[in-house]
Amino acid sequence: MRHFLRLLAFVVPFLLHPASVQAQSVAMGCNVASPSDLYTNFCYDSMFPLIIAGVDVIPPNDVDAPYDAVRQTICWCDGPFDIQIPGYPEGTWVPISVIETTRSPGCSPMLGGLNLGSTLGAGRRTGGTGGTAESGSLAEGGFRQFNLYDFPLSSIFATIVGSNSADLGTSDDSYMSSLFLPFWDDSALSNLLFPEAAAFETTAAMIAAPLDCAAEMASGIASIAGAADDAMFWWMGCWGATYPLTGNFGNKDVTTGSSLVAAKVMYTMNAMARYGAVNSKYGMTTVGEAVVSGACSPVPMPVMNKSEFKMTMMFPVSEAGNSVGTDSDPSLNAGSINPVSFLENRCAHSVGSSEYLWGLGRKVPGTGEDEAYLVWRWVDHCEE
Repeated sequence: MRHFLRLLAFVVPFLLHPASVQAQSVAMGCNVASPSDLYTNFCYDSMFPLIIAGVDVIPPNDVDAPYDAVRQTICWCDGPFDIQIPGYPEGTWVPISVIETTRSPGCSPMLGGLNLGSTLGAGRRTGGTGGTAESGSLAEGGFRQFNLYDFPLSSIFATIVGSNSADLGTSDDSYMSSLFLPFWDDSALSNLLFPEAAAFETTAAMIAAPLDCAAEMASGIASIAGAADDAMFWWMGCWGATYPLTGNFGNKDVTTGSSLVAAKVMYTMNAMARYGAVNSKYGMTTVGEAVVSGACSPVPMPVMNKSEFKMTMMFPVSEAGNSVGTDSDPSLNAGSINPVSFLENRCAHSVGSSEYLWGLGRKVPGTGEDEAYLVWRWVDHCEE
């Protein structure tokens, strides 16, 4: 709540004086979206499937339930005097966070291009879409800063299925920014703080890359593929290496690169929770039998499970609709230029999903070089 109020302190002046803020933000090189896009640039039915007592009451709209989602008919929660109270499990996707990946430190496109860090961002690295990953020079590519904040409607979505905010995972990261993380610009410092990186930046670890991409693309078909995808946590499917935990994405296309950075943000919060630096919702799991039995609440997740989350691009070109970012015909249906798009609906995609399945035409040079993603997580809970 403390961080959310701080965020409101920036939003309210913008709503009162949108023209002056927008003019200032454009001068700072921060792309502009409308704050209303937070509520319109995603598919509300991406919350499905809805599973109740092991039955798919409503089928999926885009990404199916994780391979280890609860499908049993009854659950038991601890009650007073150690009495077990029976209930039935429910599960669905709930939108929990917005992650903005930006060239300018503190830039927030979803808040109308408002710059949240003009002072803290002084001297911090800026990014772009080309160049080398390790260069620290201004306007060099292969790098993004980030903002992470709670999605305003997450508690409402949770309430729809009888869940509550506690079921989403408690956290101190209602608002987090790379402005607060000095290691986000510095691979050497990041690897010092997260020493396990040394084991996963080896040639042997890199061999898993094509396997993980293949597992991710098959995760909706076979549970064994989903488990394999989670097991290879050091690689984000078809997007690239998890480590180092920085904003670097090398020479990848901006859509794949910014997606990788957003996934790194989620994983970084998990890693910081693992080391006790923050109490993060990304440090807890909300999937599986362990969360619908006993205490009936999220349990610690030592390493982030990719299958527990999915993402929707909200800016610059939303997945919620047919339009793609082409200069010749902005209304062009993405499916007509992407012959394999029928494999996965464009409203959301799984973590690591190949850009060719959802991201073609979603790069907008010049006016859309900052990105925003809505993060969904699967939530199992026991309805008593």
